[in-house]
Amino acid sequence: MEILFICTGNTCRSPIAEALFRQAAREAGCGARATSAGMSVFAPAPAAVNAARAALELGADLSGHVAKQVDSGLMAGAGAVYCMTAEHMELLIQMFPEHEQKIKLLDPGLDIDDPFGGSPERYRRVAAQIKAAVDRTVGELKT
Repeated sequence: MEILFICTGNTCRSPIAEALFRQAAREAGCGARATSAGMSVFAPAPAAVNAARAALELGADLSGHVAKQVDSGLMAGAGAVYCMTAEHMELLIQMFPEHEQKIKLLDPGLDIDDPFGGSPERYRRVAAQIKAAVDRTVGELKT
């Protein structure tokens, strides 16, 4: 199964989720694959420096990441789509109503705040929240 993670610019939260998911799925022997995209990507860009550092502290590598815009091809190829906020989820359902059944919030009941431009500690907190949610997701997929 292909998992798609969505955030705003695809430079912080969704790339962290993608990398942590790949790591957790590999360790768990789960065959799911992951990619990520953004709702508002204006140009291909690498992961934010502090996002890459926070992910690396958790054992995930963002060095090759390039931001990309969500599109119909990515949505069609995904078996599940995990959004960082309820707003992302609502907008994605408006944009791709045919995929509504597979669009979910990564951390049910909680938005994952955008750390963009914040302190390294803020990125660490966000990465830890994403890791906990990703680990739960991998566990659910494995069962």
